[in-house]
Amino acid sequence: MYLSTPRNGTVYVQAYPQHGSFYGNFDLTGPNGLYRHGPTQTWTNGAFQPKQEWTGIPAVVGKYCVSGWDHGTRIGLPCESIL
Repeated sequence: MYLSTPRNGTVYVQAYPQHGSFYGNFDLTGPNGLYRHGPTQTWTNGAFQPKQEWTGIPAVVGKYCVSGWDHGTRIGLPCESIL
């Protein structure tokens, strides 16, 4: 997971597998009930592989987390915060 530095009141978040690949999706949660659901597809780790990206997310103080889901099983929950 990558959380950008706030700029003009927004941030962007990227999600990608740390190792290997999986078939599933990513969900983003954050402050004030933020929830975004990503598409279901095969995700592969690598510099030139597609990453799930959410843009224009309001930059609010708090914790932002991304859940990776592989066939309905959570496979990760990294979090980063804006302080």
